[in-house]
Amino acid sequence: MDNLLLVSILGFVILFGLTLLIVEEFTIERRAILAEYRRRRK
Repeated sequence: MDNLLLVSILGFVILFGLTLLIVEEFTIERRAILAEYRRRRK
């Protein structure tokens, strides 16, 4: 039972970390696109 709990917590942490990485990468990409768009408009 304790092993199962440990594995599920570990899996959740890994999933959470991956999600954070993807969101961070997406945000940086979006900022770059927005900056490029603003430069073009000026």
